[in-house]
Amino acid sequence: MTLPESADRPTPGHAQPFRDPDPFQELRYPNAIAAKKAVARTLGIPLARLPEDRIAALEALLSETLDKPAIEDFVRDLTVRYLPHASHWVQQEAPAATNAALDAFLDASFEGGRHERRVGKIMAVEAAMKVYAG
Repeated sequence: MTLPESADRPTPGHAQPFRDPDPFQELRYPNAIAAKKAVARTLGIPLARLPEDRIAALEALLSETLDKPAIEDFVRDLTVRYLPHASHWVQQEAPAATNAALDAFLDASFEGGRHERRVGKIMAVEAAMKVYAG
């Protein structure tokens, strides 16, 4: 017995296997929460302890991309150092530790132009301070 042409039969087609370009999530984080957990693990501190401007910068980055290299660049440029016995006035309360941290930062060699970006930021701040100082 043969079925009429109008009968619901599967039509032959070209089947393709599913190909995920990043099956092991080596290039991208699956979501923003996974990315935040990775950043916190890398920094060794909860993200809530970051300054508000850094949290806002991280949120903005995660709204644009979940690419691991971009997020790793952000974390590499984010150096947070806590002095446990100092409060808001770190330079007055722990001057030796603060100066040591600043010296280490300024003396560090950075690859890929990061040092130049940091020096550029410092120079911009210095220029702004001169403008405000009159």
